[in-house]
Amino acid sequence: MDSADVLARLTRIEDLQQIRDLKMRYARYADDGYDADGLASLFAPDAVWDGGALFGRAEGTEALRAHFATAPAAIPWALHYILAPELTLDPDGVHASGTWYLWQPCTRRRRSGEERQAWLAGTYRDTYVKLDGVWRFQTVQVDARWLDALPSTPPA
Repeated sequence: MDSADVLARLTRIEDLQQIRDLKMRYARYADDGYDADGLASLFAPDAVWDGGALFGRAEGTEALRAHFATAPAAIPWALHYILAPELTLDPDGVHASGTWYLWQPCTRRRRSGEERQAWLAGTYRDTYVKLDGVWRFQTVQVDARWLDALPSTPPA
């Protein structure tokens, strides 16, 4: 193995760790009252966050910031457990993709104003881009569902 191979392997390991760190910063900002500025700072300028019918969609930094600013009204408290990453780096060294599981105990505020303990379970499908040497989210797609009680049996 020559020095170029070692450098390429080291760069790959560092890139993968930086993407993991990015996702953990995302979880910590979300758990800190959905810190809209912090969350928006993790995304590329033209990024898309897509929570589907459950949470909506936002495109671009300002729309992302506005979207996350409204989240505490529906979810006053949350603890994001983001688990089991599968990450793939593209050969170009500036694009990557990943999937993660989400398990989220939280407080859910209903339209009536009532707050209840709830759980959110789902998956993330992300794409990433390296801009000026820093990994950012290009897309975050959340496929989640509310569990108002723990499931009695494992999913089929």
